[in-house]
Amino acid sequence: MSKKVVLYTSSVAGNVFVNKNTTQIKTWLLAFKAPFTEVDCSTDDAARQFLQDNSKATNTRVLPQLFVDGKYLGDYAVLEELVEAGELKALVV
Repeated sequence: MSKKVVLYTSSVAGNVFVNKNTTQIKTWLLAFKAPFTEVDCSTDDAARQFLQDNSKATNTRVLPQLFVDGKYLGDYAVLEELVEAGELKALVV
């Protein structure tokens, strides 16, 4: 059974790092052949509320954030550590 992977992003992020980090996470997921859904928090009030209620990030407004099967997996910094440790693929596939 495949995992439900959801990447929360923002299409209106003016921060270069947010856009770069989002692109990098998508690249990892595609490389792992992990199907995922991207949710744009800038246009989805329910998604913003979900992050506020379920994110374990220090700042729930920091994007991008990745959830697997409805549970917080991490923001870019956490995911980068998982990639470097060779652990992210097993968590998303």
